[in-house]
Amino acid sequence: MMCAAREDIQEIHEAEREAKKRMEKAEQRASEIKDATEIEVREILEAARKEIQQEKDAMMAKLTREQQRIEAKQSEKKQAEIEKLRRSAEKNHERAVSKVLSLVLGED
Repeated sequence: MMCAAREDIQEIHEAEREAKKRMEKAEQRASEIKDATEIEVREILEAARKEIQQEKDAMMAKLTREQQRIEAKQSEKKQAEIEKLRRSAEKNHERAVSKVLSLVLGED
C-alpha cells in the first residue's frame, strides 16, 4: 500500500513537472507571438508612415506646380499690362510730338 501511494505521489510529481514544462513552453510561445506581433505592428506602422509621407510629398509637388502655374499666369498678365502701358505711352508720346510739331509749324 505504501509502495502504491509512493508511486502515486511520484506520478503526481511527474505530472506536475510535465504540466510545468508545458506551461513554460506555452508562456515562451506566447512571448514569441507577442514579440512577432509587436514587430508586425511596427512594420505596418512604418509602411503606413511611408505611404502617408509619399502622399504628402505628391500633394506638395502638385501644390508647388500649381503655385508655379499661377505665378507664371500672373507674370504673363503683368507682362501684358506692362506692354499695354508701354504702347499707351508710345501713343501719348507720338500725340505729344505731333502736337508740338503742329504748334511749332503753325507758329512759323
